[in-house]
Amino acid sequence: MSLHLAGCLRGCLPSGLFVLIAISLAQPATAQLSGQALTHALDSAARAHVESPIIPGVSVAVVRGGEVLLQRGYGFVDLEWGVRTPAEGDASYEIGSVTKQFTAAAILLLAEEGRIDLDADVTEYIDFDTRGRSIPVRRLLDHTSGVRSYTEMSVFETLSKLDLPRDTLVRLVEAEAFDFEPGTAQIYNNSAFFLLGLIVERVSGTDYDEYIEEHFFEPLEMDDAKVFLPERRDQIALPHEGHQSAQSVAILGIPAGSIIASASDMHPF
Repeated sequence: MSLHLAGCLRGCLPSGLFVLIAISLAQPATAQLSGQALTHALDSAARAHVESPIIPGVSVAVVRGGEVLLQRGYGFVDLEWGVRTPAEGDASYEIGSVTKQFTAAAILLLAEEGRIDLDADVTEYIDFDTRGRSIPVRRLLDHTSGVRSYTEMSVFETLSKLDLPRDTLVRLVEAEAFDFEPGTAQIYNNSAFFLLGLIVERVSGTDYDEYIEEHFFEPLEMDDAKVFLPERRDQIALPHEGHQSAQSVAILGIPAGSIIASASDMHPF
């Protein structure tokens, strides 16, 4: 059984914050409850979640063995304009770094097809100055590359919302000192997944968003999922600063965290 819970925090960080919780529950733990009783219990839990002083709204999708037990929206997707979460639970949210799962899946799919060697150096696929270091592709996947994460760079806040050529970010990351030698430590890294997105583009010959849509969104019928923020204010849950909405999707580093999806999109993935 899987549960996908998506919500937007009230009074969160200045850039906004999105929450997606995926929980796997063992079958025996729910076997004693009838479908109706379980649905009622889950609905009550979701309503209690929205009553929290920091959660304005939430969309929930609960699936057990292919059966959708609950798919519903609660609270508000936009406090500033008083827009309620669609009752069907199909509001679209910024899924943030859950985007990295799609990027990793794309890399592994290309590796399965024999088009990417996970042990090959990243320089075999993209133009990136490793300063003589060897960085296998898999080091980008497991956050052990040592390259500086762009979100840790002082210029990030200034550049994050600008529509700049992608090689601008590559050159900025190149200019930063390595945090550690590749493979000697592990630190969460957004730059790594930005670079993985470039590898997907170089190897597949298609833009990142087109590849993700063709290989994941379309076959899985993730109808509301998009790589860029869709222009549908009444169906998009916005992060908030107090009661004022604040859009937070960054243009730079799309493969690291810029997918928009609904709870119903996520459970088939």
